[in-house]
This record gives sequence, C-alpha cells and structure tokens, in this order.
Amino acid sequence: MGKKLMVSLFTVFLFVSTIIFSSWTYASNDLEQQEVEQVVHNYFRSLIEKDGNLYLASVANSISPDKQYFAKNLTNTDSNTEYEIVKIEKINNLNFEVHVSKTLDGEEYPIIPYDVVLENGEWKVDNSRIIIYPKDVLTREFNNLGIYLEKDSPFYDNVVSENESFLIKKISKHNEIGVQDFLTYNYGTPSVPIYSPNALGVESIPGSNDQPDNELNWVIAELYVVKDNDERVFYTSKTLDAFEKEYTVFSYIYGYHAVNVYNFNYPWLTGKYNVVW
Repeated sequence: MGKKLMVSLFTVFLFVSTIIFSSWTYASNDLEQQEVEQVVHNYFRSLIEKDGNLYLASVANSISPDKQYFAKNLTNTDSNTEYEIVKIEKINNLNFEVHVSKTLDGEEYPIIPYDVVLENGEWKVDNSRIIIYPKDVLTREFNNLGIYLEKDSPFYDNVVSENESFLIKKISKHNEIGVQDFLTYNYGTPSVPIYSPNALGVESIPGSNDQPDNELNWVIAELYVVKDNDERVFYTSKTLDAFEKEYTVFSYIYGYHAVNVYNFNYPWLTGKYNVVW
C-alpha cells in the first residue's frame, strides 16, 4: 500500500512539474516574442518620427559609422513610411525573422523578412541581409550589360518575395576581413555600408573554376545604395572575368553604398573580392 502511495505521489509530482515547466516555457517564449515585436515597432517608429536615438536603440551594431550617420541625419529625410507586421517566426535562440508589409512614399513593397537578433542580451533589428531590386532599374542595367534573365536563372535562387515593382533577396551574412580603406569579402557576401566621397574600387579574385570558359561564365559586381533606413537598394552593376583577377571602379557615387560580387550563373563557385575607397 505504501509503495503504491509513493508511486502515485511521484506520478502526481511529475505531472505537476511538467505543467509548471510547460507554462513557464510558454510564458518565456511569449515574452520573448513580445520584445521582438516591440523592437520592430520601435525601429519603424524611429523612421516615421525621425527619432535618431530610438533608431540607434533599435538596430544591431548601432556604434558603426553608417548607423551613427543615419541616426544623425534622420531629421533631414522626408519619406513617408507605413507598415504592418505580418508574421513572426523564431529561427533559433539568437534570431527571429519578422515579416513586414510596408509602403514607402505610397509605393508598396513585397513582404520583407527582417532579422531580429540578440545582441548583448537585447533584441535588435538587423536588415543587413536584405537587398531590394527595383525591377525597372534591374531591367535597365541588365539590358545595358546585355544580360537576359531566364526564369530558372540562379539569380533568382535567394529571392524571398516580389511584386510588380520590386524583387527582395535575402543573402548570406557579410564577413569582412581587412583594415580601413580596404576590405576583403568572400564571393556572394555583401560588404558593409561604405561612405564614398566619389568612387569605390572593386577587385575581383576568382577561385577555382571548373565550369566551361564561355559566355555563361562571368562574374558580376553589384552596387547598392544604402538608404536612410539602412536598406540596400540595387543601383548598378559591372561584369568581370570569371578566371582572372580584375579591377573596376564605380565612379561619381556619393554617400553610403555597399557591394556584392559573385559568379552570376554559377553562384556556388568561390572567390574573394576587395573593396577599396
């Protein structure tokens, strides 16, 4: 009888402990998601209200020169932003993905999956992996380069959303190696925003290339304008050799820009590129 009672009490203890732990976990996750949602609201509110301090409190890597520059100059912008949080998805313990529908100056954008990352114990918005391609600019620039995009082109592999006016890409996190005035990146990873007083130089250094040496095998250098909200918008591009080191310059550009270099039709091929300013 005593053993049965002990077993019953132990079973009850386990049951109650499971309920308490599950409730605590649910409450913890719910609080975490509320914090993530709030920082996204704060980020957009900082843009709408031109509040530089709130902007810096909401974004990752706020001590970087580009973030400080944008915060200081928010009051000089006149853009009109409307937004709605569509979905919040937990990726892991350090990263949420928050899907946002937004309209900028009356123009509707596709759903944008912003990263919200844990930085020093606080959730911060990190949109450094988002690239916005205006379709009219993309068509014009690629026509100038003689590029025709097939529907199954690798260019579309990391497109996460689109509408009639824009393509949205989400690409690998940048990992730069270098010193002031000179940064080195792996192919396919975008540079940090760089302040250009006039020109940016790009040196492409292809790695091993086992694909045919023909008109399909070439490297593209894309230049993005970094907007006041720290979003990167495609601006122009140049074609480079897929087998030999080559240097090119984007001239007559002012303010913050970012660069990405990769093999256009064989994006898995490795290489490095230097950004010089």
